[in-house]
Amino acid sequence: SGTDCSADPCQATSDSSNDGSDGNYYCSNGGDVRGTTGSCFCTCPLGFYGQSCDYDESISLNVIGTANCAVSGKCFSSLDYEPYETCIFTVNEGGVLEVISFNIFDAYDKFVVGGKQYWDSSPQGLTVSEGEKITWNSNRQGRDIGFEICVGEPCVASSSPSDDGSDGNFYCINGGVVSGNTVSGCICTSCNIGFGGSNCATCDAGYSGDVCSADPCQATSNSNDDGSDGNYYCINGGDVGGTTGSCTCTCPSGFYGQSCEPDEAIALSGSNTGQCTVSGACFSSLDYGNNERCTFTVSEGGMLDVISFD
Repeated sequence: SGTDCSADPCQATSDSSNDGSDGNYYCSNGGDVRGTTGSCFCTCPLGFYGQSCDYDESISLNVIGTANCAVSGKCFSSLDYEPYETCIFTVNEGGVLEVISFNIFDAYDKFVVGGKQYWDSSPQGLTVSEGEKITWNSNRQGRDIGFEICVGEPCVASSSPSDDGSDGNFYCINGGVVSGNTVSGCICTSCNIGFGGSNCATCDAGYSGDVCSADPCQATSNSNDDGSDGNYYCINGGDVGGTTGSCTCTCPSGFYGQSCEPDEAIALSGSNTGQCTVSGACFSSLDYGNNERCTFTVSEGGMLDVISFD
């Protein structure tokens, strides 16, 4: 409606043929219709499931043969299953399979989803749709541990701080990537640089302000501090510069290296150092003798400037 013909909010109807293309959407059992024309959806009250809240259980069970098959909420199982049992589980609300346990004896026991049989690997993470059937046939004498599987809704990012993932909507901002489902739980990872926390909504250590800018680096005497949190190992009077994630240490005269730790620019070692010497940032072996063996360890990187080489 309106001068720009914007999509109107969806309206609930009791006509099961209404698919939302004209803004009217079939949503039963007190479901709350949301969205706008062409993208309507139905949020079901507790105890109802499916695209239109038609079902009073998220999974239907049809037992054809003697069975320990069971349905509880959004989970279905057959634990300590019996020989020759046959069950059909019908998914009334689509989602992602979250496997709690899966231990089937061999290929003679047929657990089939989407036309594929599973026995040596589980259907973990498989997406199932409303109306899809999962069949189970035990074709052996004796029992085994069996399976327990739940159907969870994939998590999606939300900008509302109140969304805790219980309905699949999870508060995740500042570049965070949402994964997981309503069974195993939602997580928010891969935040933009500077942001952290379970929702990427707070500043990481070493960052501050409204946009979590990098703080100036601080010198520490802990050799493990690499500057990733703004604390940087820099000793012997070294001057720390830079910001979190890009710290530097400028050494006073007589100290060298990334953290101003050595008091020599080059260290000399060896079993027979002979005529080898170190002076400041220079190293040499002039008029060297027989069997001389030296190792020069560079404490501060740079470009070699050859004075003589013969």
